[in-house]
Amino acid sequence: MKKTLFTIEFIFVLVLFVFPYFLPAFSSAEVQLIEMKVTLSGFMMFFWAVLLFIFNFSLYREKQIRLCEEKNMVSGFLALKDFRLHCYVLVAAGLIFIISAVCTGLEFWLASKGFSFPQLVSVMPEGLTLWASFACAVLMSSFFEETVYRFFIPDGLQVLFNGKFIPLTEICALLFFSLGHRYLGIPGVLNAVLSGAVLRLLFVKTRSIWINTLVHAFYNSAVYLMAAML
Repeated sequence: MKKTLFTIEFIFVLVLFVFPYFLPAFSSAEVQLIEMKVTLSGFMMFFWAVLLFIFNFSLYREKQIRLCEEKNMVSGFLALKDFRLHCYVLVAAGLIFIISAVCTGLEFWLASKGFSFPQLVSVMPEGLTLWASFACAVLMSSFFEETVYRFFIPDGLQVLFNGKFIPLTEICALLFFSLGHRYLGIPGVLNAVLSGAVLRLLFVKTRSIWINTLVHAFYNSAVYLMAAML
């Protein structure tokens, strides 16, 4: 009965969170303006992600406690006192920035060969209110993606398959995340694949959704602001 309910929940999450991102992306010749601010839809997605995390906290906590016992460390932010976790965070953050730079270079190279990609325009926040909205939007979207793609989908699939086919479950979660970024073109999808793999590995090593959220939010805000300043 418990597994049946979890299966229904998993299907619900796929229909509500994942499949909508598979709708047709905008044309590569289209210019899309990106304003990173709190919206009603963004808030609702964050709200549902919070409920998802709370409903499955036992699944999250069980693995977190096991990891802490294996590595003889405390959980959550206190775990950052452990030197290994400092290394995990710094290496993961560095890798996703390197991946982003390489994929951006690939996009410029492909553009010089005649390929066209979506044109995204970032807008710099103006005023305290918009800066606060920007910070909230980045944190909310990062928490949503880390909860759904780094925690619930891969760990949920492992529960449904009784711990079997782990490589396949990891690939499925990564595919869902990367295909949700196909509006960015081939370099954007490649960036999502590689960065998603790094963030998932960070989560496996730390079992901390909060650390992953902060790394993801730092990356998103830095990339957005750099694009806005160009």
